[in-house]
Amino acid sequence: MSGNAFKEMDIKRVDHQAYNKIKSFLSEIFDCMIEPIGSTQFFEDQELTARIKDTGDADFAIQMSKDLIKEIAQRNKNFLSLKMFGNTLSTALQIEDFVYHVDLMTSKNTDHEAWIMTGGSPQIKGVMRNILLSFIARKHSEKQSTEVEVLKWTVAYPGGIGLKVNGSNPKNRDTDPKIILETLGLYEKPSDVEFTRTFEGLVEYIEWTQDLFESFSEYAKSQWLYKKQPDVIDNALSFLKDNYIDYL
Repeated sequence: MSGNAFKEMDIKRVDHQAYNKIKSFLSEIFDCMIEPIGSTQFFEDQELTARIKDTGDADFAIQMSKDLIKEIAQRNKNFLSLKMFGNTLSTALQIEDFVYHVDLMTSKNTDHEAWIMTGGSPQIKGVMRNILLSFIARKHSEKQSTEVEVLKWTVAYPGGIGLKVNGSNPKNRDTDPKIILETLGLYEKPSDVEFTRTFEGLVEYIEWTQDLFESFSEYAKSQWLYKKQPDVIDNALSFLKDNYIDYL
């Protein structure tokens, strides 16, 4: 989210033990629903935890307004520094003798936000699941649009899914993963929500063709991420090609 927010400080990377201490501390002072988001979700999975040593920071969705999150943090001496980035409060949090970078994102429903801000998998980053989900929304929009009415379904992270009609801004967005998947024609049973948390899971919901793969490749490489971290996108495209396209 904001990895360089405290580059002037001696920030310790977050391992599994530190994660447990941080979450316990946050749960106590905020006293509300708190869920890890992004790669921080890996610490909740024993199998993944065994394969991942640490992360640079820890990210959490907190079911509370951003103003109240900031107010509580300002009153607590363990927060050594606070910086607001949109709906996320970046903090330098001291736990015992170490200082950690912890991002706190305001949320109306932490379960929904955790799904939208997925941690992906150790092989393919969660951002690729999101790029693929946005691509599916684009293709779904093309099928529904007419010459008179141009529809554009967009998925914001963490804002959720919304509909633009003839260029207008969405009147509302929905963060419920079931609604998002239903809207895009991807939902049949409750297990679909869990399965589509990862890129590897979501690709199985698509009938891939060579043309569709090339279209997705072009779309993915047009994203800002490709200039910054091309290997993240190339790795996902290689997985898709090796496991689905080469067999066509």
